[in-house]
Amino acid sequence: MKLDAFVGAVVGALLGALALPASLAAQSVEDFYKQKKQIVLIVGSAANTSYDGWARLVARHMGGHIPGTPSILVRNMPGASGITSANHLYNIAPKDGSTFGTFSRNIPGQALMGDGDRIKYDPRLFGWIGSPELPVGVCAVRTDTGVKTATDVMTKEVLMGGSGAGSGPSFMPTVINNVTGSKFKVIEGYQGSNDIHLAIARGEVSGICGGYYTIRRMQGEKLKSGAMAVLFSYERKRHAILGGVPSVTEFITDPAKRQLFAFITSSAEFGRPYAAPPDLPADRLAALRKAFAALADDAEFLAEVEKLDLPFNLTTGEELHNATLELFAIPKETRDQAIAMMPQGGLSD
Repeated sequence: MKLDAFVGAVVGALLGALALPASLAAQSVEDFYKQKKQIVLIVGSAANTSYDGWARLVARHMGGHIPGTPSILVRNMPGASGITSANHLYNIAPKDGSTFGTFSRNIPGQALMGDGDRIKYDPRLFGWIGSPELPVGVCAVRTDTGVKTATDVMTKEVLMGGSGAGSGPSFMPTVINNVTGSKFKVIEGYQGSNDIHLAIARGEVSGICGGYYTIRRMQGEKLKSGAMAVLFSYERKRHAILGGVPSVTEFITDPAKRQLFAFITSSAEFGRPYAAPPDLPADRLAALRKAFAALADDAEFLAEVEKLDLPFNLTTGEELHNATLELFAIPKETRDQAIAMMPQGGLSD
């Protein structure tokens, strides 16, 4: 081969190699997922947990809404309360849209709580996809106390059952008193929420703060009859399932206390979060977000949700992304104050 021909061949090969990433980048979302056929959903907890149950339900239906309709394979990766899977997703998993994951709702907040030796991710850089569930934390009371609305508890004391300083039923009324001036009085000594609900029936205490779906299961008849009322929810936005019940944040007038409460309850805003690795091509992240959001109108998915009696209330990927940015915008002094108030190890997952 003549020298000029050889040089031309080498240059052509180099140009072809340089053009390869561009050609891959030009691949459509549909062609990419058709080629992949199957993608991976990493679950940061063991089998038969609530996160795992949601993941397998999502996996059965979400693929049909992704262009190219790939199947979704669930892989459990438990460890370190979800940190193991978050680190893997952030640092090791392919950043091409073939892998996404779900992990503890506490993962974003943990990055700000001083556990830097284990945490190898920046929550702001995940490609947030969405959440199928929010815990919907509420405070509910017997109405024969004269307390029927959130406004009432700002002026009238009401007895709430507690199960220890590290528990939600004890911790949340105390925090709400601190940030709103409400008049909850926590009566300690109960072994758990079941005991508190029995105490409510006996008239020993008048209410409880906890998950709405658990309270509805335990006090459904009283809620229907008006013998008990939900005063407010913990999350920033009102929940349709609660009708016109306000958020606690609507009663916090001090901006610093509003940020304090936002940090304490930040994990609730993330529900059961799904995210992709950082640096995902924008069109593939958009496709995953759109496919996840489409579950809200998927009749077969919703039928399974109803059959399994799961609390489905969708949060979009954009909302999770914004919640992460707002969390990191809270001043360190406020974060430190909130961390000092929280139970050791944070709120339950």
